[in-house]
Amino acid sequence: MEKMIRANQELIQSHFTKTADMVRALAEGVWEEEFERNLDGELTEMLSNMGVSVERVYTDYNNHRLYVNIIKPPCINNKHCDMLIPLAASDVLGRKISTKVIDCPIKSGSSKCRLKISTQGTLEVSVGIAGVAKEGQNVSGDGFSFMEFKGSRYMLALCDGMGVGKNAASHSEKTLTLLERLLEAGYSQETALKVTNSAMIAANADEGFSTIDVALIDMDSGKIKFIKAGAPVSFIKHRNRIEVIRGGSLPVGIMDEIVPKLTERTVRTGDMVIMVTDGVIDAFSETQNGEEILKKFILETKTTNPQEMAEKILRKAKEQNSIKDDMTVLVGSIWEKR
Repeated sequence: MEKMIRANQELIQSHFTKTADMVRALAEGVWEEEFERNLDGELTEMLSNMGVSVERVYTDYNNHRLYVNIIKPPCINNKHCDMLIPLAASDVLGRKISTKVIDCPIKSGSSKCRLKISTQGTLEVSVGIAGVAKEGQNVSGDGFSFMEFKGSRYMLALCDGMGVGKNAASHSEKTLTLLERLLEAGYSQETALKVTNSAMIAANADEGFSTIDVALIDMDSGKIKFIKAGAPVSFIKHRNRIEVIRGGSLPVGIMDEIVPKLTERTVRTGDMVIMVTDGVIDAFSETQNGEEILKKFILETKTTNPQEMAEKILRKAKEQNSIKDDMTVLVGSIWEKR
C-alpha cells in the first residue's frame, strides 16, 4: 500500500510540473505552431496560374488568426490587389478574408507591392454519430463526445474501453469525462491525455484500458489537432481528396508514461472530419486492406450531411460480416458562419 501511495504521489507531482510548464509556455506564446499545409506554395502556384508574379509569400498565425503576407513587383496594368489576389487567397484558405495594402508602388513610388491578408469570420461544426454494439451485447463499450469550449475550440472525441458491454462502457465514460474536464479547463491535449492516463492507472486495479481519439478544432483559424492513444486512423475529406491521420502510442491505462501521437492539419468550409473505432476498420478488413477500402468509400460518398455520412459508413461496415466488435462513427462537418 505504501509503495502504491508513493507511486501516485510521484505521478501527481509529475503532472503539477507539466502544468507549470504548460502555463509558462502559454505565457511565452510558444503554442502558436506553423501550419502543416504548404499554404505559401499553394497560393504562389495559384497566383502564377492567374498571371500574377510574386516574389515572396509567407504565412503566420497570431491571436487565432491566419495572416498571409505577399511581396510582389508593381502592377503594370490592372491592380492585382483589387480582385485577383483576394480571389486566389480566399480559394486557397477556404475562408472569408480581408486584404490590406501595406505599400502600393503606384501611390508611394516604392519598388515593391506589399499586402497582408487575414482570415475573417468563424467556422462552425455540425456533428453526425452512428454506432452499434457487438453482436450479442445490449450496450456498446465505445464512448463518444462532442462539445464546444471557450476560446472558439470544438472537440470531437472517441473512446473504446477494453472488452465489451457495461464494464467497457463505464470505463469509456469515466475516461471521456475526465478528458473533457481537463480540456475545458484549458489543458493542452497532450497534457490532458497524460493526466488522464495517470488517473486511469491509479484508479484501475484491474488494469483496464481505453483507446482515445481526440480532434480539437480552432474555429477561428481552422487549425485542427488530432491526438491518438491506441486509436485507429481518422480521415479528413477535402473537396476531391482524403487525408489520412494515423495514430501512435499505447492506449491509456497501461503504462505510467504515454507518448501520444499529435498531428496538426487545417480544415476549411466544406471539409469533413471522420473518426471511427477499430471495430469499423476491422469490419472493412475481412478480405482486404480495410483502411484503403474505407478511404475509397468516404471519397465516393457524395453527401455534405454529417449524420448521413456516419450512417452510410456504419451501414457499409455492417454489410461486410457479422458484428464482431462495437462500432462507432463520428463525423464533423465544417462550415462557415455567415
